[in-house]
Amino acid sequence: MTYAMAKVFHDANGEKQVLDLDAIWRRQSVPEALQRALLLAAAEAHDAITRPPPGVRNMSEWAKQQACWNGLKGRKLDYDEDFDSCLTLVETARSTRRAARATEVMTEGINAQTEAVSLGAGFWNTVMDWGRSERKLTPKDMQILQICASMPRRIPTDFQAKHAMDLLARLKDQGFEGGRSQ
Repeated sequence: MTYAMAKVFHDANGEKQVLDLDAIWRRQSVPEALQRALLLAAAEAHDAITRPPPGVRNMSEWAKQQACWNGLKGRKLDYDEDFDSCLTLVETARSTRRAARATEVMTEGINAQTEAVSLGAGFWNTVMDWGRSERKLTPKDMQILQICASMPRRIPTDFQAKHAMDLLARLKDQGFEGGRSQ
């Protein structure tokens, strides 16, 4: 089945169109057109593996060779007409990936901000005091910790909160064992 999946993926991904993996993920199911394409490719892969060139006796060894894959990759398969419904434009796929990454970054920032605020100003004062006494803080670290330590008067932005949480992880790796304070 690995060869079948690789073959369909290879055939679907071209200069202008690619397999619409995002649509499959959103639906949480494989479209029938893609299922039929996989079955067609599986039959072709079976043929490519079980009918090696003359002189090859061990099919399992043949299947591991690049020449076997190259042979299958070069075969032309006639997918059903609705196979195109499983494809999307390359630029659409790229835009979807960019949008998903932007959403992920935003979510990480919100989560960091929520965590930083929930730890409270007292906790961040403790972090700042320890980091200063151990000489582990950069000027940027100090600036962000001062903002976190002045809550609720000042609330760190999502970017500052992410920096604060990363800094906390770094300081814990360097020996900080401070407890949570509210």
